[in-house]
Amino acid sequence: MENNRIIREADHLCKPSVAGTELQHCISNAKKRAREDDNYLPMSKIYRDEFQKLYNQGLDFVTEIPKFSSVKSSLNDCRKRAHGLHRDPATASELVFPE
Repeated sequence: MENNRIIREADHLCKPSVAGTELQHCISNAKKRAREDDNYLPMSKIYRDEFQKLYNQGLDFVTEIPKFSSVKSSLNDCRKRAHGLHRDPATASELVFPE
């Protein structure tokens, strides 16, 4: 748009990926649960609860569903950030000792 006028109009030819959309939805839900879970459920339980839906729908034949080992770190990172926990120090100089 330019000066509130349509300059060019084109047809949208992309076909929606139902499997991809469902996968992104499950990943988003799992991260949200990891952030909001105050009971500190195991990440493997959150993964099973969210991703089992994809297997039940047979979407594992249509798209690649990430294994738990692939999403575990990102779920843990979401939980740590949400609860104000910091990552482990990478070097000895990053260690902080109480006085």
